[in-house]
Amino acid sequence: MISLNSILVPIDFSDNSREALKYAIDFLGPSSGSITLLYGYKVYSSSGMFISVEKLMKEDAEREMDLIMRHFQEKLPDHISLDFRIIRGEPVDTITAIAEEGAFDLVIMGTKGAGGLEEVFMGSTTGSVIKRINVPLMAIPSGYAFQSINHIILAADDEDYSSPGVFAPLLSIIDRFSSSLEVLHVGNEKAPSLQKLPDLLQNTAFQLVHKQDGNFSETLFGEVQTHDSRLIAMVRRNRGFLSNLFHTSATLKTAFHSPVPLLILFE
Repeated sequence: MISLNSILVPIDFSDNSREALKYAIDFLGPSSGSITLLYGYKVYSSSGMFISVEKLMKEDAEREMDLIMRHFQEKLPDHISLDFRIIRGEPVDTITAIAEEGAFDLVIMGTKGAGGLEEVFMGSTTGSVIKRINVPLMAIPSGYAFQSINHIILAADDEDYSSPGVFAPLLSIIDRFSSSLEVLHVGNEKAPSLQKLPDLLQNTAFQLVHKQDGNFSETLFGEVQTHDSRLIAMVRRNRGFLSNLFHTSATLKTAFHSPVPLLILFE
């Protein structure tokens, strides 16, 4: 079982990204772990102005990062380490590369931000991040404060799961917080994929709820409210249910208005 104790938090110095950092600290709780802050910036300038503009942007970022580091390190428990990286580059490229090269267990970031990170979660860039990154990603709604993850909803469809370790991060969270699990299945209740779930979930107890039609987001968020769920989990695929979900602009907008954090797993 993976530990989820090495966390990358992309930050843009907005309140929302600070909330994501606070969530990451609370998520670790009493567990030993490390958090790395990542700020990526892109320079828009003519060639003659490039060096001076980049220098100013980097210096501004360093000042902002120093303030954040000092603020959070004053309250940080000894068993959690905090460091940072400031890199020039496109937000999607930077987040994806650093997340995968740095051997991080989990990426935690806010769903709304300023500057570069706003592009990551709104518009076409969102799909690029989700399709490209091979590290579990947890999206934290704006203004959401950490609450112990007592109940989780896993959104499942009719497609089979090819990777036996696809749910490893989810199982780690369940183990850490002694969470109860609901599998919300949208589609055919006799789908073969459901037969494999007990094994893939390593016989973790779960409640299965079937929904054949209706508005997916309304159904999902209704279940969240009914059970006071603290996390939604979805599996990213290159095609099918989740791929279509995030390529439909109306559904994308709904998905990122989730009232609770969204955990994106991958195959």
